[in-house]
Amino acid sequence: MLPTVETLIIAVEKADSANQLLT
Repeated sequence: MLPTVETLIIAVEKADSANQLLT
């Protein structure tokens, strides 16, 4: 399964939210 723009955006959003929780 090749990564699509949507999956990349979701990954970025999840990483950003997780980073905010850790900070």
